[in-house]
Amino acid sequence: MNKRSIFFKTCFLAVAMCAAAVAANAQVFMIERGSVSMPFYSFIEAIEALQDNDKLYLPAGNFESGGWTSYPMIIDKKVDIFGAGYTASGMVTYISGLVELRGSGITVTGVNFDQLNLQDLSNSRISRCMINSRTQAFGTGSNIIFVECIFPSLAYVSVTIYVTYVNFSNCIFEHGNMTTSSTHSFGNSTVAHCLFIPRNGGVRMSASGANFHNNIFRGVPSMTLVDNSTFKNNLWIDGAPDIMWMGAQNVLEGCITNVPLDDVFTDFNARDFTLKANSPGKGAALDETDVGIFGSTTTPFKANALPPIPAVVTRSVGAETDASGQLPVNIVVEAQAR
Repeated sequence: MNKRSIFFKTCFLAVAMCAAAVAANAQVFMIERGSVSMPFYSFIEAIEALQDNDKLYLPAGNFESGGWTSYPMIIDKKVDIFGAGYTASGMVTYISGLVELRGSGITVTGVNFDQLNLQDLSNSRISRCMINSRTQAFGTGSNIIFVECIFPSLAYVSVTIYVTYVNFSNCIFEHGNMTTSSTHSFGNSTVAHCLFIPRNGGVRMSASGANFHNNIFRGVPSMTLVDNSTFKNNLWIDGAPDIMWMGAQNVLEGCITNVPLDDVFTDFNARDFTLKANSPGKGAALDETDVGIFGSTTTPFKANALPPIPAVVTRSVGAETDASGQLPVNIVVEAQAR
């Protein structure tokens, strides 16, 4: 199937979802199973109906998972889940409560999560998502990557040392106040082209056997434990790695330190994290792109955070037919390449 047929197929699906919602006066959760599309009008029912190799398309809106610490909502099928977006105005798919991903081969894009757990998960990808409260990983999973995700203010992010190869690319770790409740713990992870930008204080994190390269850190780091980890071509704003980063078989190479905040980003307070033309981080990454989220030769951050599947931007249905007996319907969909 070529790109054009895929595009028209997904556009048709977006329009069909919108038309079904108008007809039923309800939100539609569409499962695509092979050549068959099945509409559901309940978020819970759609999740429970998933089978391996399904594609689930979620509309914009707030949806309750019903999950909590001891009883999360579990997704354990090999599925692709597409939300409407996680930050764009009017196009946010928000799932409250605790969701837990298990098994292998799960992809999720364009979803704003309250809480997300990974249990014995492998060969999976979470992209263009926001995780507001916490992310934790357990078990023996591997080959998991977060791409272009945001872990916002006061989120607790913990990737334990018992999980190997939980990787992060072009992600934002942002906190209002760095305290003991907002510690990043990375074990056997690769963290590349990410931002660690607390609004106050320094980065509090622990790591073992991890690789950090092409990232931007803000502030003097506050450490619990870092050992056997490698830091290459990272940029530090208003700070530098302390002695704990330099011991215990850690490797630091090519790092740029003590750079004033005003010399780095276009407009930090407005959350414009593109680099200034004269920023020392320009072209300073190992791959010769910029350090930070807009670097990388494969997955530079996309600021408007739309998923690649067309999402309904606006829709309107006339109150009555026109003179020719036709009912005016206007549907606008939008997508983002890659």
